[in-house]
Amino acid sequence: MSQTPTVNSNPKTISEFKEKWDQIVNIAKQKLSASAFQNWISGVVVNEKKIMCSNIFVKDFIIEKFRLELHEREITEKDFEIITSTPQFKMNQQVETEKRMLEKLKRTIPSGYHDITLISAEKIHGSALIQPLRAWLQYPKQSILIYGAVGRGKTGLAIALLREFYMKPLDIEVEFIFDSSSSVASVLRHQATEKGGEFDTVQKLKKIDLLVLDDFGRESDTDYIKRHLFDIIDYRHANRLPTIMTSNLSIKDISEKYDPGIISRMQEWLWIEFTGKDLRSGG
Repeated sequence: MSQTPTVNSNPKTISEFKEKWDQIVNIAKQKLSASAFQNWISGVVVNEKKIMCSNIFVKDFIIEKFRLELHEREITEKDFEIITSTPQFKMNQQVETEKRMLEKLKRTIPSGYHDITLISAEKIHGSALIQPLRAWLQYPKQSILIYGAVGRGKTGLAIALLREFYMKPLDIEVEFIFDSSSSVASVLRHQATEKGGEFDTVQKLKKIDLLVLDDFGRESDTDYIKRHLFDIIDYRHANRLPTIMTSNLSIKDISEKYDPGIISRMQEWLWIEFTGKDLRSGG
């Protein structure tokens, strides 16, 4: 005679069931897009009469299995793995990932540059200037200095490179910092009064996957800031972590303004000089 399955109130049993359920939910969160997860979670029914427990541990439990919007059948965990490895599922996941990453990028860069890409930059500046940068993206270990007079499109090009660098490795989400050199200097000055504050900031600037510093040379001209900038550039250069800098200064100006060690390291960078018309004035 069969016995109706019951749920034992033993705390350990309940705890183990909850742990198992949490594991399943975490798998679903990792494997599904946000919308697909909501469809799945809203369709799950936990039937306690089908959860079989002993006084010591969960011997078995049956949840009316994962129902996905596109799969009108019950599936096991193994089925779930098969479904999430299909090309269509992976493509959907890639679209969701690209959307999320683009939203993060847009929160970081100025709104006027949200739509700029390397393709749009190439239409403005020509393929001769862009081609070396496409090669750089294949192996982005070298740093880049984009310099020239104001209004030539240096910031836009730096952001286009950042976008390509960040969006390309969809299987590994890289970290980046985009900021103006003067803003970084301001943060360092402010945190100098906080115990350990400037150290944390400098360490992050040193070790981030990609550092983009806009308007290098416009920060306050103090030994304190120059020392930190040298430390950041020196560390990133030694560890082959790419840095992209834009500057209105010429190479000669940079040589005169900063420690010789900075220009020495920059000698190994890729230099992109802007000599075209002022895009802002249309001249």
